[in-house]
Amino acid sequence: MKRPKKALSLADFDAQLEAEEERKRQLAAQGPPPELKHEQVTALIPALRNVVFAEKPSVAQLLREDNFRVEGYKWILEVPNPFSRQQLLNEREALLDYVRRALNHPAVTMEVVVVESSLPEPADRPMTEDEKRKKFHELNPALRLLEEKFNTQIDYGG
Repeated sequence: MKRPKKALSLADFDAQLEAEEERKRQLAAQGPPPELKHEQVTALIPALRNVVFAEKPSVAQLLREDNFRVEGYKWILEVPNPFSRQQLLNEREALLDYVRRALNHPAVTMEVVVVESSLPEPADRPMTEDEKRKKFHELNPALRLLEEKFNTQIDYGG
């Protein structure tokens, strides 16, 4: 159950803005952070799945060790379809917040791309009943005569 957000006073809001500006000044003084490493993000995936998105299994299943790459400061997630892309984009802030804090790396960005999944070749998928019937009729034309003579159809379901 979510708690209602507490209203900030103007002084608290100003203090938060000042703290954020101070943090930005400190980061600028440190120079650019090191580039993001694939191993760093890979180590975070289980925590993201099991802790951050434990109550959102549809999002958790999209976070895998084998469906992303890292380029500089960018974490690029590869998903199979636009629906999955939208699910991750809806959770972008939570994902980035966790990764930035866990890695102490405020420059991390995230991109979600749809990769074309290869559909199985016709030979790689199971044959339908009609495809089996046609194939058997090609191999043995006498089967068609048998079906016609006895006014029946042979079950090729296997």
